[in-house]
Amino acid sequence: MPKRIIGTLACLALAAAACAADDPPATHTVAKGPFVITSELKGVFEAEHAAEVVLRPKEWRTLEVIDAVAHGTRVGKGDLLLRLAVDDLDKAIHDLRAEIRAMEIDAAQAETALQAAEKTAALDLAGAEKARRHAQENLERYIRIDRPQGEKSAQFDLKSATQVLQYEREELAQLEKMYKADELTEETEEIVLTRQRNSVERAEFALERARLQCARVLEVSLPRQLLSLEDEAARADIAWRRAQTSVPASLNKQRLAAEKTRLELRRARERLARLEADRGIMEVKAPMSGIVYYGACVFGEWGDALQAAAKLRRGGTIASGQVVFTVVDPRPLRIVAKLAEKDLEHLRAGMQGFARPAAAPETACTAILRRIDAIPLAPETFGAELTVSIPQDRECIAPGMRCAVTINAYEKRETIAVPARAVAADPFDPNARSVYLLLAEGPVKRAVKTGPRSGDRIEILEGLVEGDRILLAPPEGR
Repeated sequence: MPKRIIGTLACLALAAAACAADDPPATHTVAKGPFVITSELKGVFEAEHAAEVVLRPKEWRTLEVIDAVAHGTRVGKGDLLLRLAVDDLDKAIHDLRAEIRAMEIDAAQAETALQAAEKTAALDLAGAEKARRHAQENLERYIRIDRPQGEKSAQFDLKSATQVLQYEREELAQLEKMYKADELTEETEEIVLTRQRNSVERAEFALERARLQCARVLEVSLPRQLLSLEDEAARADIAWRRAQTSVPASLNKQRLAAEKTRLELRRARERLARLEADRGIMEVKAPMSGIVYYGACVFGEWGDALQAAAKLRRGGTIASGQVVFTVVDPRPLRIVAKLAEKDLEHLRAGMQGFARPAAAPETACTAILRRIDAIPLAPETFGAELTVSIPQDRECIAPGMRCAVTINAYEKRETIAVPARAVAADPFDPNARSVYLLLAEGPVKRAVKTGPRSGDRIEILEGLVEGDRILLAPPEGR
């Protein structure tokens, strides 16, 4: 390659390098202008006045639909909304009434039996005490009087029989001696002797029997009678002790049974009252005038009306405690909205904005922020409520329709705002901010006080004036 060409290329390279070194850095000229922070909220129109229709039967659980008004029907207060089947309920009420009548008879009988038991309980205890006392007295008398007297009587009877035999034998001996002295034996005398001998024989037999009877009385009858009286006294004592427990326990058991009967009767009557009250809600009427919505409103939104309609068809069933309808007054309306957690810094109650209905996006309705929830509605999401003024010619806007709400959360007509990338944070002081001011002698670092940020612009409250030129990025090496 010729030396002239090589020299030319080297000069061009040097010139290009010199030009690159002289390129000015990117700057921004400070100027005053409007600065606005706008918050966009997703909202739903909700009725200020609405009444939920909830069935809460006290007892009956079978809620079968006969007919119901259609979703979107306009009704007046007291109009029929829903009619439920009552045949099984009426039968249950009839059967329970009959059962209560029978229970009332049982309760009356139990009360009568209890009154009789309360009166006889004292008599039963007194009777047991009396039997115990008599048995003990009989035993003591037997030991003290009757047994000694029995022994004495048996011995006396034996003694008497012995004496009788002795007398008879002496009389026989005297007769034989007398008749033998006469040395005559007449027929009459023989008869007399025979009779006397028979008397002696009877007396001997009586004596033998008296001995046996005395032995039986002393060895068998009197001991057995003692055992019998002791057993009787022991049994009477046991019966008395048992009565001390059993009579009060039996009376208490009857009282509990009577109380149970009364309780069952009271519960049956209470259940009847609940069933009769349930019978009164089987025809559901509108609590206010308005438009009928199926289901409940949750944060301005309604459930699936088609799914609700399936339950409200003839033969369908609904659950106790379920919101069946909501009767809604279509005016006035409010807006319930969701806002991002990052907007909490700027939004305050009382701020004004505009709501644009999805059904009429060209219509701007004045909306005022009424309140913001103190706790999150969902992660990074808070609930809010706004008042709204809807033009009278926009009757198409109804509860449940959506809208977009715009609120100028921060607004200044004239202030200094610069590109956010021109403001640097101090790594050693997170609250300190600075920019590089471009002066004749070169860039100079200057501390600034910043305000809120909107998109890629940040307000400068102190440190800059209109006409200043700042670098959009720190110089190299700084």
